[in-house]
Amino acid sequence: MTAFGIGAAAGALAGIVGPAAFTAAGGGAAGAGGFLAGAAGGAAGAAVSQTVLSVGNHIAFGDPLMSARDFAKGIIFGAVLGGLINMSQVPKGNNPWNGNAPNPKVEAITIKEVGVVKTGNPEIKQMPNCQVLQTQVQHPQHKTTPLL
Repeated sequence: MTAFGIGAAAGALAGIVGPAAFTAAGGGAAGAGGFLAGAAGGAAGAAVSQTVLSVGNHIAFGDPLMSARDFAKGIIFGAVLGGLINMSQVPKGNNPWNGNAPNPKVEAITIKEVGVVKTGNPEIKQMPNCQVLQTQVQHPQHKTTPLL
């Protein structure tokens, strides 16, 4: 029963720390954050669970502590496995390493000037396909003259 408790504690902590690291690295949903977020979650979860398992079994049963090399291998395996699993969930077309959508190509647009034509004199001319908004114009000598 003690071994079960140690394993349960290791799994529970990995289940808290792994997703927290995944979210902090840009994850939040399957595929979000790509390989990098999955690797962060996998490495953090592996590090915590291995520590609890190794220390817990050492204290309870006198098992030897995990070597630094085995500990590092476990973290690397957790990172690679977590990264590959999350990378497989990245939506098609997004960057598989960070999960980001591609930046769309933005092209310049031009706007044609329509309506008023500046001719340098006070006369207003009507452009094709434009409606006349005013039927009279005030001339500089204060005479009212028809537009058309």
